[in-house]
Amino acid sequence: MKSLLKPRHTTAALLTLICLAACAGFISGVFSHRQQSFPYRQLAQMIGRQTTTPDYVYRPPEYDYQATLQCMDQLSDNSTKPLARVLVVGHAYGPVGGTNRGVDNRLIEFLSSSGDRWDLMALTGDIVSNATRHNLRLARNQLSPYARQLSVAPGNHDVGTTSDNALRDIFEEVFGPTYSAVVFTDVLLAFVDLSVGWTLDSEQQDWLQNLLTNSDMYSRIIVFSHQLVWVEHVGADLAPNSFDGLLGEPNFAALLDLFQGVSVPVMFVAGDVGVGKNPGLYCGTRDGVNFIANGLGKESGNLIELTLFEHGGLSVYPIELGSQLQKPTSQNN
Repeated sequence: MKSLLKPRHTTAALLTLICLAACAGFISGVFSHRQQSFPYRQLAQMIGRQTTTPDYVYRPPEYDYQATLQCMDQLSDNSTKPLARVLVVGHAYGPVGGTNRGVDNRLIEFLSSSGDRWDLMALTGDIVSNATRHNLRLARNQLSPYARQLSVAPGNHDVGTTSDNALRDIFEEVFGPTYSAVVFTDVLLAFVDLSVGWTLDSEQQDWLQNLLTNSDMYSRIIVFSHQLVWVEHVGADLAPNSFDGLLGEPNFAALLDLFQGVSVPVMFVAGDVGVGKNPGLYCGTRDGVNFIANGLGKESGNLIELTLFEHGGLSVYPIELGSQLQKPTSQNN
């Protein structure tokens, strides 16, 4: 009996069926649950990242932990009435290669045992290692009980390094816009997105310029980012965890130029530190501008509590996860 289909027709039909099945699986992953392990997650990551590795290299001087602590102590002035307590969390997902889908388990343990609820939790990027919708929602739900408000300066793991990609869409769905501002009486906190080329796009520049138009109404301005775009400017004695997304060399001058004419104290805070043997805590000053970085890694896990006071007063207190350090009771008043 002759076959109803010739061999080549049979092969073509099988290939067609296989292709249709693969397409159906992909579409299901995209439109039902974008946290599917394949193919959406890997494709979203590839789409959301620059494929080039920057040639720029920063070689920091020898790290001086005591200098960082002394810098933070010198910044602190709690002589006026407190306005708000802000917990700064950098690189919240913790060590590279961890199995947690949300934030670092040490962070959750600290928050749950602290008995505290901060006025604001400032997340300085890389909230999760793999930015699926499920993982970002998990991180948000893990952190929300411990702060009245969450504000984010996203990192490359959160939104990728391009201006239009699936990671950015999912992030905005869960956390909202990638840049924002919070004001506590007369203290301005600005959260910026430097994930594309380590610079502000034109929309963000206009937004920040508008915020700074009446800068004399503020007693202090604090700018939060993920990337340590200022690392070379200040000569910091630690390096960023990575230069992912950087095009050329860091151009902090372009960001700093927006603050020309601002007479109140300005501080920049970043979160991409602490991975591997990279120190997870930094404080420095140049030309009257203050710079702070903190993050969670395998060998170091550092949070910072900022207490904002009236008339620009500030208290900077480092918290090392897993240490026996206790917060000064005066900051809880």
